[in-house]
Amino acid sequence: ALLERLRQANADKAQTVVALDKDDETNLRVARIAHHTFGISNLISWVSDPAQNDRFRRLGVRVLNPAFSSVLITEGMVLNPEIYSITTDMDEGHDVREVKLQNPDLLNQPITALDLPAGVTILMIERGGDILVPDEETVLRANDTVMLVGGEVDETARLFAKQS
Repeated sequence: ALLERLRQANADKAQTVVALDKDDETNLRVARIAHHTFGISNLISWVSDPAQNDRFRRLGVRVLNPAFSSVLITEGMVLNPEIYSITTDMDEGHDVREVKLQNPDLLNQPITALDLPAGVTILMIERGGDILVPDEETVLRANDTVMLVGGEVDETARLFAKQS
């Protein structure tokens, strides 16, 4: 049944599978099928019982659990209150876009030097497989994948993707 549901969800075309069932065994089965049947290596799962974390990690699954999630949310609220408020207070006037930085005019620039439209924020940067939560001094590098949030993200995304 899980295999068929993953096929119906086009798991064969997925790069990532996130298992969020409240039952740890179901999540582990989903991760195993995604990995072994569909060759998906980017696996994320909710694990209610932290004693089960190792079973998931041996399969290469990145684990989310209640205690860890609470710590991350608290840390985010303390260290990046503006980003936390953006993600929790978003309304239909805000969009989120992910774009690969290709504009050479923006390379090696700190975020404060960018002329972003009002209300657009860089939420995260993926760089070489690592996820960075930027601050004003973060410098943009070639091939960064930038997650933008705000009201004018389409215009900003075009600016970031522009090639000379």
